[in-house]
Amino acid sequence: MLKYLIFALIVLTTIPNAKSDASLQLDNIYRLFMQDKIELKAINLVYDESVIHVGKTNSALLDGKKDFIDTNIKPTIKMLESRQFKLKLIAYVVRRVLSTDMANDVGYLYSEISLPDGKQLKQLQKYSWVFINENGIWKVITDFDATPADLAILPFISAERIIR
Repeated sequence: MLKYLIFALIVLTTIPNAKSDASLQLDNIYRLFMQDKIELKAINLVYDESVIHVGKTNSALLDGKKDFIDTNIKPTIKMLESRQFKLKLIAYVVRRVLSTDMANDVGYLYSEISLPDGKQLKQLQKYSWVFINENGIWKVITDFDATPADLAILPFISAERIIR
């Protein structure tokens, strides 16, 4: 009987730790975009080869990591490196569904772009990212961030996680 109680205790304490470790790994994917310098090699590691990106309303789906990185990531890195703007991102994860091999985050991405002339552009977008776990490494397989949201709702967002 004591063996079963010890086993149950180990299982019950291990599951929450595994979930919190996975959540931290997922949070760190967001943080790759929140640094002063975005590292292309790091981004490459966290996007699946078959990633699909749903972007702006009138743009085509980006199917595959090469299309996504060439169209979205590389131009952003180039502009940041040439100091055309500074970028601040905050992710408001409203809901995270997490299993051992798949996760889905839904929420709002706040971005603030500071231009060299001092002007600031602020925007809020609804987003959904789907992640898969391949051999212990979380990767983005679906990146949907096309729907604008009104900045006025920002103070009222009820997020389970805020990633800065």
